[in-house]
Amino acid sequence: MTTNQDHLKNLRNVLLAERERLGISVPAAQIGAKDSTDPINTGMSDALEQLVLLAQLHARRSDDNITRGYTEANISLIRQYMKDRGVNMNQVDLFTGTVQALDTQAPGQPKSLFDQQYSMGGTDLTIFRRENEALLRGTASTGAVAAPRPLTALFQQAGSSTTPSPAPATPAAPATPPPQPAAAAQLPTRRVERTYSFDDIQALKGKEVQSEEEKAALQAWDAQWRRLASAKSFNGGTASYDDLWNARKQAREAFENRGTTYRELSTKLTGLTSQNESLLTSLKDRTMTLTVNGETYRKSWNEVQNIVGSWEFNDSDFEKKLRQEANKGLEELKQSQGYNARVTEISGVRQQMGSLFSTLNNNMQQAEQRFNTAFADIRDNKVTFAFNVTDYSAQSTPRVAATNAQ
Repeated sequence: MTTNQDHLKNLRNVLLAERERLGISVPAAQIGAKDSTDPINTGMSDALEQLVLLAQLHARRSDDNITRGYTEANISLIRQYMKDRGVNMNQVDLFTGTVQALDTQAPGQPKSLFDQQYSMGGTDLTIFRRENEALLRGTASTGAVAAPRPLTALFQQAGSSTTPSPAPATPAAPATPPPQPAAAAQLPTRRVERTYSFDDIQALKGKEVQSEEEKAALQAWDAQWRRLASAKSFNGGTASYDDLWNARKQAREAFENRGTTYRELSTKLTGLTSQNESLLTSLKDRTMTLTVNGETYRKSWNEVQNIVGSWEFNDSDFEKKLRQEANKGLEELKQSQGYNARVTEISGVRQQMGSLFSTLNNNMQQAEQRFNTAFADIRDNKVTFAFNVTDYSAQSTPRVAATNAQ
């Protein structure tokens, strides 16, 4: 019985065997070792994504309609593209059948194994289209692709339940048709594979004169750097490189805008203070039920103040008790009507204003430190990637030579 491990091995083997013919630029080492049953890794995901993009570009889909998933429609385009690139049909059937097998959702599982492991989004479509213009121009249509054969037929042919028979040698890819005369013919390109680190790229950017290959490497680098950064996690796996970059950006902006923030807090403080002053005035005029020496009185706090006066030293026993009851009633009103809660909020805003500079500065320094730690972790990583370089040496126009007048 064929297992998911068998499917992963077969899928990886097809990608490794056909990557150059199909125009997949992901290095073989990043896809994995032949016959490996390891899960789909980042390199294998990138190869799968490049293939589905190439198939749609070959079918002349517009950018707005290009997707990165392995839908039934996209799998049909992949089959056509693989056939047009000269891939043996056994390999085509094995690849698409294996993808569909891995994409079958098992009972009780929220996602298929393929959906769980295939990570898309690492390829910049604009750059990728430009890099593969020559490849796509040289891929001619070879007629409609045949209906797929089930995996069981491939395996039975090989006398195995898990592995197909080795595909016969794939014939040479269709030759690129001769260029048609045109007013502005496209220059040919050559595909190169190079290895750079972040500092290597910065050194290239700093050069006053750059070769055509160096210019092409710089164009392709950003997508490679994003792919490298997105494959890592930091802070114990809780944050991505982009998370830390965005956090640093937000902390910097918050520090730079501290003057605006302070003014906003000041406006908020003024509003809260004004609200509490108005509320207190209203509460002092609100009638309360007061009990003194067993007798009940209906008075507001202001009315009691008019009776007992401002000075307490000459209060009679009745006036003293009446004053205490009025003060107690006013405090209960402050609590129940939100006055005290607003006093706490006002205190918090004042503290926030007083510590604003140091808080924002500390936040910025901590965000900088976390980002710099992550950056240092990947700065020296060497990234191997392939890209197209315009081949000016293939031009038929003569070189311009400098000559001295005789």
